[in-house]
Amino acid sequence: MRLIPDPPGKIIDGEIKFKDEDLIKKTDLELQNIRGNEISMIFQEPMTALNPVFKIGDQIAEVIILHESNPKLNNKNYRFYNKRKIRKKMEKQAFEKAIEALKMVNIPDAEKVANQYPHECSGGMRQRAMIAMMLACDPDLLIADEPTTALDVTVQAQILALMKDLQKRKGTAIWLITHNLGIIAEMCDRVGVMYAGYIVEMGSTELIFDNPDHPYTRGLIGSIPKITEDIDELEIIPGNVPNLIEPPSGCRFHPRCKFCKQICKEKPPELIEVEKNHYVACHRYKEVKYSELVDFLKKK
Repeated sequence: MRLIPDPPGKIIDGEIKFKDEDLIKKTDLELQNIRGNEISMIFQEPMTALNPVFKIGDQIAEVIILHESNPKLNNKNYRFYNKRKIRKKMEKQAFEKAIEALKMVNIPDAEKVANQYPHECSGGMRQRAMIAMMLACDPDLLIADEPTTALDVTVQAQILALMKDLQKRKGTAIWLITHNLGIIAEMCDRVGVMYAGYIVEMGSTELIFDNPDHPYTRGLIGSIPKITEDIDELEIIPGNVPNLIEPPSGCRFHPRCKFCKQICKEKPPELIEVEKNHYVACHRYKEVKYSELVDFLKKK
């Protein structure tokens, strides 16, 4: 979404493809039309994402007005007082749409909530308001960055159920960013496991959970306690997360990997398709046959 200005944010290389178009090549004005309209984002902490000095309904209405502007407002020859009338009418209609958006995310007494400030609502209510804001213009892609952080377990379940329901009703694709593997198993069709800024394994949720192949993915899943199994000691991943200012050479996971070899310290691995639609970034997959490696890892 290119929300971080330069400096400090800077895109060095690569492409960001959306609907077969490269977002990096878009102008600021073109991106402004895409943000909130075609791509929306639920931020991690709703209290800091919502403006504390504006009512919730007005903040949602602002998004609607921005992407549903009236051509007469940009006409230099159109009289000022007529523009004011159009603006007021648009604001009224947008506020009514904001109330409908709040109802869509199952907020009771939506009219009252629309006229409240963020601090007057609970964390779960603010997160619902954020989702309502992001869905107000029916985006094609919804980016959810840790949408259940700081919410209790009951509210987490409600928010996730709401997102699932909206995805089915609206057909919106959801890109979920989270460290909670339970949420991934419940919500996602495909998974990309990242370590220190790189994707180390990618595939369907079923493949990743049933047959994790990268040592880091295996460590993550192995560290989860299971109520169906009697385990005396949980698996751990040795070492510490690297400093990304001075990341390790080669494979960034090599200082913590029990399968590390010299090539791992020297050369970053490429994503290799080890089976249909299942990709792993690990040098071991070039050294032995995939079937032999799976048997080897299972023995370990």
